Amino acid sequence: MHRIWLGLFGIALSGMVACGGGDKGTITGFVSECKACPDKACIEALDTKIDAFMDTMKTKYKKKSDAPADLLAAADELKTCLREQKNKFLGDEDVTTLKTLLSDCQVCTDKACADKVQDSLMTLGKGMMTKYGNVGEAPPALVTAGEEIAKCLTALAAKLAETAPVPVPTPDAPVPAPDAPAPTPDPATP
Repeated sequence: MHRIWLGLFGIALSGMVACGGGDKGTITGFVSECKACPDKACIEALDTKIDAFMDTMKTKYKKKSDAPADLLAAADELKTCLREQKNKFLGDEDVTTLKTLLSDCQVCTDKACADKVQDSLMTLGKGMMTKYGNVGEAPPALVTAGEEIAKCLTALAAKLAETAPVPVPTPDAPVPAPDAPAPTPDPATP
């Protein structure tokens, strides 16, 4: 009787592997789901499922070299699909935010405004590094928007440098010799 059950289990298992069962089948299923995702909510839900599955893979395969090559190939395909879908759906929000910052930059006329735009850009940039990793993984529209705001901030810095007041020495202020250190002000003198 045990032989019959083992034989049936063997047939079922080989059928499951042939049909894409097991870990590779799970990843292949995730790839199919990923390609079919119509919106951001779908990608985020799928990401949660993938994270849970990957936690089990970390315990099963201690090192990347422990995993079968076909499993790694399927995982690479999934990674590519997720990156493309995230770029498609998640990048839109960041592009909109960058375009808003670009508009703010274009109307700036003083250093305080430029500093505010730059601080907002730095905060957004930290979040984008988490989302996209390096620039090569970011959506092209996002990279373009980032380049536009960088050009705007560079031009604004140059404009502000041209209009910055140049300190004019007073006639009674001593002019230090080129090699001499600047005089320290006397605290008793008002």
